[in-house]
Amino acid sequence: MTPVDADGDWGFVESSLGLRLPDDYKDLARRYGVGSFDDMVLWSPFDTSAHGGFNLVVQAHGLVDFHYALRSEYPEDFPYPLYPEPGGLLEWAGSGDGDYLCWLIEGEANNWPVIVWNIRKGTDRHDVGAVDLLYGYLSGQRPVQMLRSPPVAPWFEPYRVRRQVIVNMTEGRLPSAEQHQLLREFLSPTADRGAWEGYGDRQDHVKALDRDWLITHNTGRNGHSIWVDCPPEDADHVVGVMRQAAHIMQCKVLPH
Repeated sequence: MTPVDADGDWGFVESSLGLRLPDDYKDLARRYGVGSFDDMVLWSPFDTSAHGGFNLVVQAHGLVDFHYALRSEYPEDFPYPLYPEPGGLLEWAGSGDGDYLCWLIEGEANNWPVIVWNIRKGTDRHDVGAVDLLYGYLSGQRPVQMLRSPPVAPWFEPYRVRRQVIVNMTEGRLPSAEQHQLLREFLSPTADRGAWEGYGDRQDHVKALDRDWLITHNTGRNGHSIWVDCPPEDADHVVGVMRQAAHIMQCKVLPH
């Protein structure tokens, strides 16, 4: 695995923040760079994506302005100050569920606690650093109330630009679990990326390893479909492959 946007001039980063960052985080960023541990996206101060959404420095400098209107109207949802305010929160990772992993900037950097913060759900304090928090959560050894259940087999996915291709299908005659198994066998080798179920719908996530495709198999109340997040150059090829997969799953591809 080659880390993405993983290292650079840490002196410049810390000067621009006016803070010394924890050593364990710097080692973590150097090792992994920008990418996802399950649903949790690790940010790097060296992120070069066009939107800057994973750049720790960019996000830090915009934190107060981003939350200004909401904090003014609902101050009770902001139990801590925000960087660069004294004793503020500084975000270093975020989830698709709106959870943020933040340091509480108090005392020496290597002793900053981690605050898991979700504006809708509140906060959860852990008196450990970034590495210990992630390791404890992903291994199942540290309960983190604010986050979804950890994956059975932890994994990390380096960030890359992807394009999403959606193929809608009929329900088919086979049970959805059997369809999913046939899909995985057709795309083998694959790796499990977890599942989500609720409100009458289910999403099964896998990665097609040889193709570097991230696949979501959707079944349930809102219909049946396959979403493929792939390198942009693979997008046209994906459609043909998914048509073959639908045939094997005994489903029909629906027109757009």
